[in-house]
Amino acid sequence: MKKYLVALCVLMGLTFSVSAEMRIWSDKKGNTIEAEYVSVIGSKVVLKTPEGKTLKVTMSGLSAADKKFLASSIPPTIKIDVDIDKDEEKMHDSGYSVSKKETVSCQVELQKTSKEPCNREFTVHAYIFAESLRDNSKKIIIHKEQKLDFKNTAKVSFASGSASVQNYKGWSSTSNGKYGAEYHGYLVIVEDDRGNVIAVESNQTTYEKNIASIKGKDVGTRFDKNYRILTEKEPNVGYYYW
Repeated sequence: MKKYLVALCVLMGLTFSVSAEMRIWSDKKGNTIEAEYVSVIGSKVVLKTPEGKTLKVTMSGLSAADKKFLASSIPPTIKIDVDIDKDEEKMHDSGYSVSKKETVSCQVELQKTSKEPCNREFTVHAYIFAESLRDNSKKIIIHKEQKLDFKNTAKVSFASGSASVQNYKGWSSTSNGKYGAEYHGYLVIVEDDRGNVIAVESNQTTYEKNIASIKGKDVGTRFDKNYRILTEKEPNVGYYYW
């Protein structure tokens, strides 16, 4: 196997982490070495020996068993495309005030862009959010969970379903004249079978920064500006609200 091992490498670019464990690696000729997996860079597998020496191994030179181990351990790189469909229906327009109903849905497409085979299953969470016009709080109005894998295909797509919100905008001497909610954005999270987030796509950086607060929450969950969960009853403001 030593003919496939190269000196200390400089780790650069995108790498994939796997829980470290010492195991016996072998090449096609049966030569072996004990090491733990570190990362993949291009067509090379980076290994670390018990003595702390870092080596780069050509993936094509590994045994079938090692390739199978990598296929079941390394998360793929995934490109996420989100297509939002928002329909607006005008409920009222007096010239001084306007009320609308927004119906939102999305189509999510995931494409595995890495070339290495992958035998793992993944869970995708697609969230759609609305924002209150009264206090700028956010609420999950759609949460679609989808299981998928890339064993037989490099591209998977699914629809989120749809949800509607209503809002009113007008002049009032006692308020800011805004009620209800409107579509605010989306967040798509891909988790591996160990619960690790391996890919994210969103139109709002604030969602990405608060994944820990959002992940796993149900439709109807409301958040304040710091993404703390709001538990009090939603206020009835006399017009459209959540």
